[in-house]
Amino acid sequence: TRGLADAAGTVPRFYKRAGVREAGDGWGVHLDGRPLRTPAKQALVLPRRALAAAIASEWDWQEAQNIRPFTMPLMQLCSTAIDRMPLVRAPTIDALLRYAETDQALCREPAGTELAQLQEERYGPLVAWAGRELGAELAVSDSLLGPEQPEVALQRVREELCRLDDFRLVAVDQLA
Repeated sequence: TRGLADAAGTVPRFYKRAGVREAGDGWGVHLDGRPLRTPAKQALVLPRRALAAAIASEWDWQEAQNIRPFTMPLMQLCSTAIDRMPLVRAPTIDALLRYAETDQALCREPAGTELAQLQEERYGPLVAWAGRELGAELAVSDSLLGPEQPEVALQRVREELCRLDDFRLVAVDQLA
């Protein structure tokens, strides 16, 4: 029954100990000395030892009898980065760019209200920082339709997203 989840979403535990070892250009997680693979059967090779150790800890912290995959968020994120992101990278970046028109930091209450003042205090420094980092000012709007971003700002955001490796892009996508 290895790999078959029960009604609670758990599977029987089949290993005693999780560990970390160097693997190619990165770090791998091993269960009883055997390399762990993603759900798509790809090698789970991670860019940082600390990330591999955190995933090994997720596996070590499982109950003595059952594995609860839904309690391993780093394993899920990294498996997604390895298995899915290479296949959906461009559409993911396109979807993230659409947030430029609806992001809470950029869509504001009309000026003169208490909430508009609070939004400026909280989001103003973040929007200013992002503009400096991008080298392009982001538009802020009180329109119900959201701000129309300058093309140069959208291009710079796209460039930054394209620079991210698959692990970081999955993280940004999950945070969005």
